[in-house]
Amino acid sequence: MLDINFLNFQYTYIYVAINLFCVFISLLLLSRFSIRVGNSREMNLFHAMNGIYIIYLVLEIIWVLALTKAIILSELATGLIKILDTTLIPFVVYLWFWFAEERFHSKLMNYKWFKILVSLPIILMVIIYLTSFYTGLVFKITPELTVEYGPLFYLTGIIDNFYGASIIIHAIILYSKEKSRFEKRYYWTHILFIAICTFSGIFDAIYKTTPVMTLAIAYSFIYLFSLYSIFLL
Repeated sequence: MLDINFLNFQYTYIYVAINLFCVFISLLLLSRFSIRVGNSREMNLFHAMNGIYIIYLVLEIIWVLALTKAIILSELATGLIKILDTTLIPFVVYLWFWFAEERFHSKLMNYKWFKILVSLPIILMVIIYLTSFYTGLVFKITPELTVEYGPLFYLTGIIDNFYGASIIIHAIILYSKEKSRFEKRYYWTHILFIAICTFSGIFDAIYKTTPVMTLAIAYSFIYLFSLYSIFLL
Protein backbone atom coordinates (compact mmCIF):
# COMPACT_ATOMS: atom_id res chain seq x y z
CA MET A 1 0.00 0.00 0.00
CA LEU A 2 1.18 3.50 -0.76
CA ASP A 3 2.47 5.69 2.04
CA ILE A 4 1.68 9.39 1.97
CA ASN A 5 5.35 10.18 2.62
CA PHE A 6 6.30 8.56 -0.68
CA LEU A 7 3.36 9.69 -2.77
CA ASN A 8 3.95 12.16 -5.56
CA PHE A 9 0.82 13.61 -7.12
CA GLN A 10 2.07 12.99 -10.66
CA TYR A 11 1.97 9.23 -10.04
CA THR A 12 -1.65 9.20 -8.92
CA TYR A 13 -3.28 8.91 -12.33
CA ILE A 14 -0.82 6.26 -13.48
CA TYR A 15 -1.35 4.29 -10.27
CA VAL A 16 -5.14 4.42 -10.60
CA ALA A 17 -4.98 3.55 -14.31
CA ILE A 18 -2.84 0.48 -13.65
CA ASN A 19 -5.20 -0.74 -10.95
CA LEU A 20 -8.23 -0.21 -13.21
CA PHE A 21 -6.47 -2.14 -15.97
CA CYS A 22 -5.85 -5.04 -13.57
CA VAL A 23 -9.52 -4.94 -12.50
CA PHE A 24 -10.52 -5.31 -16.15
CA ILE A 25 -8.12 -8.25 -16.63
CA SER A 26 -9.42 -9.99 -13.51
CA LEU A 27 -13.06 -9.55 -14.53
CA LEU A 28 -12.24 -10.96 -17.94
CA LEU A 29 -10.55 -14.01 -16.39
CA LEU A 30 -13.48 -14.54 -14.03
CA SER A 31 -15.82 -14.73 -16.99
CA ARG A 32 -13.55 -17.16 -18.85
CA PHE A 33 -12.41 -19.55 -16.10
CA SER A 34 -14.97 -22.35 -16.08
CA ILE A 35 -15.35 -26.09 -15.55
CA ARG A 36 -13.65 -26.60 -18.91
CA VAL A 37 -10.45 -25.17 -17.46
CA GLY A 38 -10.57 -26.99 -14.13
CA ASN A 39 -12.79 -28.95 -11.76
CA SER A 40 -15.46 -27.24 -9.66
CA ARG A 41 -13.26 -26.82 -6.56
CA GLU A 42 -10.42 -25.34 -8.60
CA MET A 43 -12.86 -23.02 -10.34
CA ASN A 44 -14.29 -21.82 -7.02
CA LEU A 45 -10.82 -21.20 -5.59
CA PHE A 46 -9.72 -19.32 -8.71
CA HIS A 47 -12.86 -17.20 -8.61
CA ALA A 48 -12.30 -16.48 -4.91
CA MET A 49 -8.68 -15.44 -5.55
CA ASN A 50 -9.71 -13.16 -8.37
CA GLY A 51 -12.60 -11.71 -6.38
CA ILE A 52 -10.37 -10.85 -3.41
CA TYR A 53 -7.77 -9.44 -5.76
CA ILE A 54 -10.38 -7.15 -7.34
CA ILE A 55 -11.44 -5.90 -3.91
CA TYR A 56 -7.78 -5.22 -3.13
CA LEU A 57 -7.42 -3.21 -6.35
CA VAL A 58 -10.50 -1.12 -5.60
CA LEU A 59 -9.26 -0.40 -2.08
CA GLU A 60 -5.87 0.62 -3.49
CA ILE A 61 -7.62 3.12 -5.75
CA ILE A 62 -9.63 4.52 -2.84
CA TRP A 63 -6.49 4.73 -0.71
CA VAL A 64 -4.44 6.66 -3.28
CA LEU A 65 -7.33 9.05 -3.90
CA ALA A 66 -7.60 9.64 -0.16
CA LEU A 67 -3.88 10.34 0.09
CA THR A 68 -4.18 13.02 -2.57
CA LYS A 69 -7.28 14.43 -0.82
CA ALA A 70 -9.42 13.68 -3.86
CA ILE A 71 -11.79 11.99 -1.41
CA ILE A 72 -12.08 12.37 2.37
CA LEU A 73 -12.19 9.32 4.63
CA SER A 74 -13.26 9.12 8.25
CA GLU A 75 -11.01 7.56 10.89
CA LEU A 76 -13.11 4.38 10.87
CA ALA A 77 -13.04 4.12 7.06
CA THR A 78 -9.28 4.72 7.01
CA GLY A 79 -8.72 1.96 9.55
CA LEU A 80 -11.01 -0.53 7.82
CA ILE A 81 -9.38 0.08 4.44
CA LYS A 82 -5.97 -0.33 6.03
CA ILE A 83 -7.00 -3.65 7.60
CA LEU A 84 -8.53 -5.01 4.42
CA ASP A 85 -5.86 -3.76 2.06
CA THR A 86 -2.97 -5.25 4.02
CA THR A 87 -4.65 -8.60 4.69
CA LEU A 88 -6.15 -9.34 1.29
CA ILE A 89 -2.90 -10.28 -0.48
CA PRO A 90 -2.08 -12.90 2.19
CA PHE A 91 -5.61 -14.22 1.61
CA VAL A 92 -4.87 -14.51 -2.12
CA VAL A 93 -1.70 -16.49 -1.35
CA TYR A 94 -3.65 -18.59 1.18
CA LEU A 95 -6.26 -19.48 -1.46
CA TRP A 96 -3.49 -20.12 -3.98
CA PHE A 97 -2.07 -22.62 -1.48
CA TRP A 98 -5.34 -24.55 -1.51
CA PHE A 99 -5.58 -24.16 -5.28
CA ALA A 100 -2.10 -25.65 -5.63
CA GLU A 101 -2.86 -28.50 -3.21
CA GLU A 102 -6.00 -29.28 -5.17
CA ARG A 103 -4.05 -29.28 -8.41
CA PHE A 104 -1.33 -31.42 -6.82
CA HIS A 105 -4.00 -33.93 -5.71
CA SER A 106 -2.72 -33.73 -2.15
CA LYS A 107 -4.19 -36.41 0.14
CA LEU A 108 -3.67 -34.13 3.14
CA MET A 109 -6.65 -32.08 1.99
CA ASN A 110 -8.89 -34.92 3.17
CA TYR A 111 -7.84 -34.43 6.81
CA LYS A 112 -9.62 -31.89 8.99
CA TRP A 113 -6.58 -31.40 11.24
CA PHE A 114 -4.52 -30.35 8.22
CA LYS A 115 -7.09 -27.77 7.12
CA ILE A 116 -7.26 -26.32 10.65
CA LEU A 117 -3.46 -26.22 11.00
CA VAL A 118 -2.99 -24.46 7.67
CA SER A 119 -5.73 -21.93 8.45
CA LEU A 120 -4.36 -20.92 11.87
CA PRO A 121 -1.82 -18.33 10.59
CA ILE A 122 -4.37 -16.46 8.49
CA ILE A 123 -6.92 -16.52 11.35
CA LEU A 124 -4.29 -15.20 13.77
CA MET A 125 -3.42 -12.42 11.35
CA VAL A 126 -7.05 -11.32 11.03
CA ILE A 127 -7.49 -11.22 14.81
CA ILE A 128 -4.32 -9.18 15.34
CA TYR A 129 -5.25 -6.74 12.58
CA LEU A 130 -8.83 -6.27 13.80
CA THR A 131 -7.71 -5.63 17.37
CA SER A 132 -5.02 -3.23 16.18
CA PHE A 133 -7.62 -0.45 16.43
CA TYR A 134 -7.10 -0.72 20.18
CA THR A 135 -3.64 -2.26 20.56
CA GLY A 136 -1.71 -0.41 17.84
CA LEU A 137 0.36 -3.56 17.26
CA VAL A 138 -0.02 -3.33 13.49
CA PHE A 139 -1.01 0.30 12.93
CA LYS A 140 -2.84 3.21 14.45
CA ILE A 141 -4.78 6.06 12.91
CA THR A 142 -3.62 9.51 14.00
CA PRO A 143 -5.97 12.46 14.56
CA GLU A 144 -4.74 13.78 11.17
CA LEU A 145 -6.05 10.51 9.62
CA THR A 146 -2.59 9.30 8.70
CA VAL A 147 -1.27 5.83 9.53
CA GLU A 148 1.53 4.98 11.93
CA TYR A 149 2.85 1.43 11.72
CA GLY A 150 3.28 -0.81 14.75
CA PRO A 151 5.79 -3.57 15.54
CA LEU A 152 3.70 -6.31 13.89
CA PHE A 153 3.01 -4.51 10.62
CA TYR A 154 5.21 -6.92 8.68
CA LEU A 155 3.21 -9.89 9.94
CA THR A 156 1.54 -10.09 6.52
CA GLY A 157 4.93 -10.74 4.94
CA ILE A 158 5.56 -13.59 7.36
CA ILE A 159 2.16 -15.12 6.56
CA ASP A 160 2.79 -14.70 2.83
CA ASN A 161 6.14 -16.45 3.12
CA PHE A 162 4.66 -19.30 5.16
CA TYR A 163 2.11 -20.21 2.50
CA GLY A 164 4.43 -19.32 -0.36
CA ALA A 165 7.26 -21.49 0.97
CA SER A 166 4.84 -24.38 1.49
CA ILE A 167 3.69 -24.18 -2.13
CA ILE A 168 7.24 -23.98 -3.47
CA ILE A 169 8.51 -26.91 -1.39
CA HIS A 170 5.62 -29.15 -2.45
CA ALA A 171 5.91 -28.04 -6.09
CA ILE A 172 9.67 -28.70 -6.17
CA ILE A 173 9.19 -32.20 -4.72
CA LEU A 174 6.56 -33.07 -7.32
CA TYR A 175 8.56 -31.37 -10.09
CA SER A 176 11.60 -33.53 -9.31
CA LYS A 177 9.51 -36.71 -9.46
CA GLU A 178 7.65 -35.85 -12.68
CA LYS A 179 9.19 -37.21 -15.88
CA SER A 180 7.02 -35.44 -18.42
CA ARG A 181 8.33 -31.99 -19.33
CA PHE A 182 4.85 -30.97 -20.31
CA GLU A 183 3.43 -31.96 -16.91
CA LYS A 184 6.30 -30.25 -15.12
CA ARG A 185 4.88 -26.92 -16.27
CA TYR A 186 2.03 -27.33 -13.78
CA TYR A 187 4.44 -27.26 -10.89
CA TRP A 188 6.62 -24.57 -12.41
CA THR A 189 3.57 -22.30 -12.63
CA HIS A 190 3.11 -22.34 -8.87
CA ILE A 191 6.81 -21.81 -8.21
CA LEU A 192 6.79 -18.91 -10.64
CA PHE A 193 3.76 -17.28 -9.00
CA ILE A 194 5.36 -17.22 -5.55
CA ALA A 195 8.71 -16.04 -6.92
CA ILE A 196 7.08 -13.20 -8.88
CA CYS A 197 4.98 -12.06 -5.91
CA THR A 198 7.96 -12.21 -3.53
CA PHE A 199 10.32 -10.18 -5.70
CA SER A 200 7.63 -7.71 -6.74
CA GLY A 201 6.67 -7.26 -3.08
CA ILE A 202 10.28 -6.44 -2.23
CA PHE A 203 10.42 -4.00 -5.14
CA ASP A 204 7.18 -2.36 -3.97
CA ALA A 205 8.59 -1.97 -0.47
CA ILE A 206 11.61 -0.11 -1.85
CA TYR A 207 9.88 1.92 -4.56
CA LYS A 208 6.49 2.69 -3.03
CA THR A 209 5.06 4.62 -5.98
CA THR A 210 5.26 1.68 -8.38
CA PRO A 211 2.44 -0.92 -8.14
CA VAL A 212 4.67 -3.73 -9.37
CA MET A 213 3.06 -6.44 -7.23
CA THR A 214 -0.36 -5.49 -8.55
CA LEU A 215 0.81 -6.14 -12.11
CA ALA A 216 2.74 -9.25 -11.05
CA ILE A 217 -0.36 -10.93 -9.61
CA ALA A 218 -2.39 -10.07 -12.71
CA TYR A 219 0.36 -11.55 -14.90
CA SER A 220 0.40 -14.71 -12.75
CA PHE A 221 -3.36 -15.14 -13.13
CA ILE A 222 -3.11 -14.68 -16.91
CA TYR A 223 -0.24 -17.17 -17.14
CA LEU A 224 -2.09 -19.70 -15.00
CA PHE A 225 -5.28 -19.37 -17.05
CA SER A 226 -3.49 -19.66 -20.40
CA LEU A 227 -1.47 -22.67 -19.24
CA TYR A 228 -4.51 -24.57 -17.99
CA SER A 229 -6.41 -23.71 -21.17
CA ILE A 230 -3.60 -25.15 -23.30
CA PHE A 231 -3.55 -28.35 -21.23
CA LEU A 232 -7.26 -28.91 -21.72
CA LEU A 233 -7.65 -27.96 -25.35
